[in-house]
Amino acid sequence: MQGLTNAIANAIKDYEYLNKLVPVTGSVAKRQRLDLEQAFEEVGALHDDPGGYRRLPDASLLPSDPLRDALKRMLPKSLTYTEREMSRRTTEYLLGREPPEEVSPFVDRLARFLVAFAGGTALVVPMLVMRLPDVSLAKSLVTVSVAVLLFAAALSVGLRASNTETMVSTATYAAVLVVFVGTTS
Repeated sequence: MQGLTNAIANAIKDYEYLNKLVPVTGSVAKRQRLDLEQAFEEVGALHDDPGGYRRLPDASLLPSDPLRDALKRMLPKSLTYTEREMSRRTTEYLLGREPPEEVSPFVDRLARFLVAFAGGTALVVPMLVMRLPDVSLAKSLVTVSVAVLLFAAALSVGLRASNTETMVSTATYAAVLVVFVGTTS
């Protein structure tokens, strides 16, 4: 019984490990499949499943999140593809409409700027709404409540953050706005 339990535990660990591997798709997968078929002719033709080939994650790549993924889809290919990916995935770069898999330095800098700009705007706009044209406690409390809900929604949808990071960021944001309400009332 102990041997069966260990075998099941090892199978689960192996499955989790394989799921963490990065899928290889497009022309890179096709080229690697052809290389394998040529090197191991005795095996015969390999399957053509686009998700069937995987690789180890590359620690040198910049991490992606929903904002960076959206920028990679919307911006021109010349700004979103890295030099390395242009040479590796030439077919997708020249002919396809697929966004790049890697995050280019331009996309990374633009995403950082957009997040910083949105963060500053998220603080300044509610403060202006609370202060102009007149100051009232009810208007300030409603403004803070709406701003915190919008901030939490944008943070959870737009960025890849853990539950703890989302909670801490939202609480900090709310605290800053509440301090502003306390000093202006």
